[in-house]
Amino acid sequence: AVNYQEYFLQPMLVSICDTYAPTRQAAAYGVGVLAEKCNKDFSQVCLDALSPLMISVQNPEARIDKPGIHATENAISAITKICKFIEHGVPLDTVLPFWFSSLPVVEDKEEACHVYSYLCDLIDRNNTHILGTNNSNVPKLLGIIGDVVAHNTLSDGEHLQ
Repeated sequence: AVNYQEYFLQPMLVSICDTYAPTRQAAAYGVGVLAEKCNKDFSQVCLDALSPLMISVQNPEARIDKPGIHATENAISAITKICKFIEHGVPLDTVLPFWFSSLPVVEDKEEACHVYSYLCDLIDRNNTHILGTNNSNVPKLLGIIGDVVAHNTLSDGEHLQ
């Protein structure tokens, strides 16, 4: 990927906020792959992608139809992978509360595995951005779990990664 970055990086970053949802989905998925698989070579690119990904998630049309939902859930998953795999420079104090407020992810089962695996990691570490002060976010966590169960997002055969 490093050898071809001049051809794909800039178009991918611009496409994160494209008006066409399938383009947003592909761009967000690409950033997620870079964060997970090529994090050492592309950590700055992933950090630069955080703001456009967050804008994409906040798009007023982010969840009004299936293509928009899939684009949004890929953006949430890309943010997940950046937080999980990029070792330095992620402003977690800003990103984690935003990420948590963007949940649940229920339609894209493949990306949901990444999202909820990371959520479990954060809960295991008693992360205050997730649990809240005096566990004030527990009701939201229970709501997310309820949505995941109700949508059968994680089937019996799937494992959190």
